[in-house]
Amino acid sequence: MMEAGERDRALDGIFKDAGRYVAAMCAAYLHASGGLTLPRLKELCASLGILSVGRARALLLYLRYLGYVRPLPPVRGEPQRYVPTDAFVQTWRNHMRAALGSVQIVEPAVEEPIGALDDADVLDHFSKLHSENLFASARTYDQQMAFFRVFPQRHAGSQIVWTILLQGSERDCPPSGTVPFSVSAAARKFNVSRMHIKRLLNDAEREGLLRLEGGGTLALTALGREQLVFVYSSQFLCLLDAAARTCRDKAELIARDALRSQAPPSSTGPASHHVISESIPA
Repeated sequence: MMEAGERDRALDGIFKDAGRYVAAMCAAYLHASGGLTLPRLKELCASLGILSVGRARALLLYLRYLGYVRPLPPVRGEPQRYVPTDAFVQTWRNHMRAALGSVQIVEPAVEEPIGALDDADVLDHFSKLHSENLFASARTYDQQMAFFRVFPQRHAGSQIVWTILLQGSERDCPPSGTVPFSVSAAARKFNVSRMHIKRLLNDAEREGLLRLEGGGTLALTALGREQLVFVYSSQFLCLLDAAARTCRDKAELIARDALRSQAPPSSTGPASHHVISESIPA
């Protein structure tokens, strides 16, 4: 996610806080599931329970301000409809690729849907399933968890978490020991004030998620590590399930895209593929 944000400044902006991310995800989901209109956005906000219906219009204006959606020509008697811009579609595709790239470490067969995301139909279908999974997870998450109180809603909060996670190793993540953390470097990197980061870290310490050790170091507590594992494991499951069902539902498109990307077939016949969807019950 950090590398993807550095390559794509629009994506970096989406990552800045939960409000921006949810707005972008709602746009991708509604476009893929019947069309983006203000009434449908209000209905989605009401069903999620994490966004007020009153914010729907503001979210739509925000998406237009960012250049992520554009209005279609109006149709008499129908709500104004919007579609994602080409810039947003590419930004969202980059995000999905980066997210699935991490899941590929766990399940190599995710390579197949990653390779097919250039197909608009595959991208829309995967985005719809992934969003539905995240929406369902949001309804079951305890929103009073300390992690949610401290990090996602704050500007650059998720990026600060990622910075801490990157200090761990493959066998020790989230890191169990003391790790370096430069407030000044993070402030420059994420374009926020040092005071903003200090307040966030102090709140995280107050909530029992980490300890500030002094000398530019900190350590996650057992509670902090437990909640981070829960949050990111849940996200991995959402991604893996959406990938598997996309492989099942869009098998012909994915197979076609895979053949296009392969070298000329050998005399021994087409290569076999590890089908990720076989492991997911209908």
